[in-house]
Amino acid sequence: MKLQTSALAGIRTLVVEDEILIAEELRERLARMGMVTVEIVDTAEAAERAAEQHRPELILMDIRLKGSRDGIAAATAIRSRLHAPVVFLTAHSDHDTLLRAKEAGPYGYVLKPFNERELMVAIEMSLHRHELEGRLRESERRYAATLSSIGDGVIATDTEGRVTFMNPVAAALTGMTSADAEGMPVDLVMPLQDEGSAVAVANPVFQALASGGAVTLEAPVLLRRSDGEVVLIDDSAAPVVDDNGTQLGAVVAFRDIRQRRRAEDALRRVQEQLREVQKLEAVGRLAGGVAHDFNNMLAVINGSAEFLLNEPASEAETLRMLGDIHNTGVRAARLTQQLLTFSRTQHIEPVELDPGLLIAELAPLLGNLAGPEIFLEIITPSNLWQVRADPGQMEQLLMNLTVNARDAMPSGGRLTIETSNTEVGEDRVADVEEALPGPYVRIRVQDTGAGMAPELCKQIFEPFFTTKDPGKGTGLGLATAYGIVTNWRGFIEVDSRPGAGTEFRVYLPALVGD
Repeated sequence: MKLQTSALAGIRTLVVEDEILIAEELRERLARMGMVTVEIVDTAEAAERAAEQHRPELILMDIRLKGSRDGIAAATAIRSRLHAPVVFLTAHSDHDTLLRAKEAGPYGYVLKPFNERELMVAIEMSLHRHELEGRLRESERRYAATLSSIGDGVIATDTEGRVTFMNPVAAALTGMTSADAEGMPVDLVMPLQDEGSAVAVANPVFQALASGGAVTLEAPVLLRRSDGEVVLIDDSAAPVVDDNGTQLGAVVAFRDIRQRRRAEDALRRVQEQLREVQKLEAVGRLAGGVAHDFNNMLAVINGSAEFLLNEPASEAETLRMLGDIHNTGVRAARLTQQLLTFSRTQHIEPVELDPGLLIAELAPLLGNLAGPEIFLEIITPSNLWQVRADPGQMEQLLMNLTVNARDAMPSGGRLTIETSNTEVGEDRVADVEEALPGPYVRIRVQDTGAGMAPELCKQIFEPFFTTKDPGKGTGLGLATAYGIVTNWRGFIEVDSRPGAGTEFRVYLPALVGD
């Protein structure tokens, strides 16, 4: 009867059996299964030589052999060099023999006397197990090669946090070889410390094992190498589980961020230097603008006073010149007031106030400032939150924004002032000095004027920067508004496009829950 199966066809087999009749019987039975017997030997030494020469795909090994060494010793020696599966053939199944046989890592046992069906089943199961183990070894090789080639340090642990794998980057960062680290607790291989205090920090592997989820440390930490040097790293860990959800261990990935930190520090220094340069440029524009405006004002005052002192004049002429002197003095005082506000040296008294109520009270004044050609619309809800601000500065803020809108609409238009409650997230205030996320009152001032190019929007809050014709503005109005709002820990946004008008959005911290 032929029992050949496609799974066994052509399998090259080494038979190690000291009884020649049994060996020949095995050869015949293997042939009926479609298998090929490469050689029959009867000693451990011959088995080792034949295995090395033929590289069989299967070894059927009797435990009792001729000579001083048995099949267990031969299988152990062969398995140390080759991955060929070994199936033991034995009539002796005593406890001590089986214990010794297990140490050789056999793939199966067939007891003598055996029948052909049992032999075939044992062979098929052994070959199937060997194939699965081969796939596993290949997967492990790919896994190890992948982890060894990436730029991050990677350490794998068992469920107790002991190191089972470490790639070359991890070895370089910790200062330990993979062989030395294997089996050691991960917190001894990569001891971590707080960057600021140097206090020991728990390795995230243990938190990942305890929580069953991925863990990333909130801030960079110091890794103390085996040689005592410290390396600034960031790291994360995650548990390793099988298809059934059983935890097998954990893996931690980490990288040296010293170079990134140096780059960040260099960028920060450059940004600080740039801010200082910009401050100097602003101071230069401020000084030039103040000198120009005050020279013009002083020319009116001094010229009029000198004329009155040296030349006789009619009462009407005298009154006119005194009026010029007074008006110019008022303008000079207003410019000084704006400078004090801009520099934040003006004395202010912030109080709790309702912005909507204040805007409603200022509506007639703002309407007069806007002029008859501009329709002023004020929209405010009844439940508007309160803010802490100086009423005088709030009035100046609204007047400056109104005047700016009026000047953008010389032929008339529509000016809308709308207030609302809003929540501001972390992303909105990330780049705003002293501003915090939370509840804000928003004041939206929108005009239908000429608008301006986006690149100009970045400059409009700079002192003495103006898009108006010479003599039409000092360039301090929006800079003053910016100073007022930031002094209250708020911020301003602006949107504008040529021909589409301009919208200013003032955000003031609300007193919700205070």
